[in-house]
Amino acid sequence: MKSNADKIYYEIGRILIGIVFIYKAIEYFACIPSLDGEVPSYFRVPTFWVIVLGIVWAAAGISFLFNTARRLMANIVTICIIVILITSTARGFDNVHDTSSTLLKFTGWFCLMGSALMLGSYGTEKYYDPTTRDEIFPRNPSMFAIGRILIGAFFMIAGILHFVNASGDAAYCLPNFPGAKFWVIFTGICWVAAALAYWFNLLTKLATLGVTILVLVITFMINLRGIDAVSAWHDITKLFGNLALIGACFVLASRGHWWFTNFEKKIDSDKQG
Repeated sequence: MKSNADKIYYEIGRILIGIVFIYKAIEYFACIPSLDGEVPSYFRVPTFWVIVLGIVWAAAGISFLFNTARRLMANIVTICIIVILITSTARGFDNVHDTSSTLLKFTGWFCLMGSALMLGSYGTEKYYDPTTRDEIFPRNPSMFAIGRILIGAFFMIAGILHFVNASGDAAYCLPNFPGAKFWVIFTGICWVAAALAYWFNLLTKLATLGVTILVLVITFMINLRGIDAVSAWHDITKLFGNLALIGACFVLASRGHWWFTNFEKKIDSDKQG
């Protein structure tokens, strides 16, 4: 990392993502009957595959939390999510009226897959050389870049959905909240701006700060308001989805910068030249 602060960004992101995968495993084990219907019939024995995925999520959580076999688990998680996207989630597009919710499911999986790929891109448990303090870049920068693009895709799709469903999303705001539709559109603009920042690797630390604040506000004002026994599991799932998003942004910030040019990197290259 370029500084100890960058190492802290990475550690926060890694821990949050690991916790999210642990929760994902608990969710799968606790909701086996309801998740059986999500498994295509040609897979036979749906309960078996739900349990297998639960084990994969648990292993990924442990891997990321304890910095063990991150590359291997990132590849396994990616393969599992791609299979889920192709065989299960994509079926939602068969229903035109369910397109928005299906897109949201897609973007949720994009977030988890992108997070895993970025964590798995390092291939080493060190972040910088303890002797020279030189930064150790990911062993597989392409894997990190793919993860970055997937996180950007999440924000781009979320932003577009805010514009398309502005009136409907405004209904989720607090009752009598002034200018609810305006804030929905404003949030959509923020998500699109974050997507562009991550896609083009610009202002990534600033984007992460803004995203974190906005996600926390949305979590407490919308996702967790009026929580009750009936909606508790659904609301908590949204909370952990938001944590995954924040964690991914922190990992991105650890390799980014506040402004357009990575001045520290440029100075180091000039010294070497």
